[in-house]
Amino acid sequence: MKWSPSTRMPRRKSLTCQMTLETPREAMKSPVSFFSLGLFGCLLAGLISLEGVQAASCPANWLDYNGRCYGYFAQEVNWQRAEAECQRSGGHLASILDEAEHQAIASYLQQAQRWDDEDVWIGLSVPGRSRAWAWADNSPVGYTAWEKFKSYPALKGEHCAVLEESSGFLLWDNDSCYDRNPFLCKV
Repeated sequence: MKWSPSTRMPRRKSLTCQMTLETPREAMKSPVSFFSLGLFGCLLAGLISLEGVQAASCPANWLDYNGRCYGYFAQEVNWQRAEAECQRSGGHLASILDEAEHQAIASYLQQAQRWDDEDVWIGLSVPGRSRAWAWADNSPVGYTAWEKFKSYPALKGEHCAVLEESSGFLLWDNDSCYDRNPFLCKV
């Protein structure tokens, strides 16, 4: 095994680290020590970055869908507290950007919430004095699944969205942000 920096270093901030295996016979001589030495050299040179690396899988009992992890929390809290808890987990209350994602989430919640019958907070709200719905993670609002006539927060003072348990989590409803509900995080 032979460690070396890339042959041509581009003139930019990011550098690369490359380890190459010369022959299987050389690798058999002492693969661990050469690998460790090469890795140590890369670490010292600051050429290894974990930026953009995603976990191989989601935590137990979370939904792994399209490279994202979704976690259901049965603790009943208001919308702001739910968003803060999701941020502590490295994400936000869940944004739902298309029907396929919505179907996957609904199926997951039907299993996760088998014995409860509570609506579930998602990351959609009407922030501040705005009259427009916005996702907590700043994703664009395109896809929606509102229960009929339910997307008008200014009329009722209900500025946060839930997935309705009574619809199998297939419809959204607006709710007072101060109500207490379980919540769904997206990381």
